[in-house]
Amino acid sequence: MFALSLRNTPLIEKFAKKIGYTIDAKQQKYTRNATIAWSVFMFCLTVISFTTVFLSDEIWTVFNGLISYVLIAMMMCIEFIIHKKVNNANANK
Repeated sequence: MFALSLRNTPLIEKFAKKIGYTIDAKQQKYTRNATIAWSVFMFCLTVISFTTVFLSDEIWTVFNGLISYVLIAMMMCIEFIIHKKVNNANANK
């Protein structure tokens, strides 16, 4: 869904507009880049998760039950930090 939304308005931009944000040109670029980053991240995570199906049950369980959630949380934190920096840079101008 995220990758397909890049054809038009990225989903992240649609979500931001729905909750009341006004999106300028820099923020549009940010939302597009964030959508690309999440799409690539989720694609990689899906490939790795699918690969673990062919490995031992222990590896599958550890990756899909723990590591993938840690990676998603890390991605969310990184994106949140970048989002705050972009917003602070825009607010200071």
